[in-house]
Amino acid sequence: MIERLFSSRVRIGLLKQFLLNPDQRCYARMLSRLVGAQYSAVWKELRNLEGAGLLLSEKSGGRRLFWLNPDNPILSDLRAMILKTVGGGDLI
Repeated sequence: MIERLFSSRVRIGLLKQFLLNPDQRCYARMLSRLVGAQYSAVWKELRNLEGAGLLLSEKSGGRRLFWLNPDNPILSDLRAMILKTVGGGDLI
């Protein structure tokens, strides 16, 4: 169902990763492995999500580190959507 709402499989994977692990900070290469997508696609979606205000980032050791923006007002709604659509098996 969520695949019909969001056009990008990579974006969905990133949203799942960040919303189900809200305290996690990740580099693009790590996220590429976690969501099973090419680095360039992950980088593009990270920049899109950051531009939308869902993610924050900072440069650390020559690489960019990304994490959820805790001040974004729609995070709880997005998290609820993800929890309702991913099955319990994905959370275990």
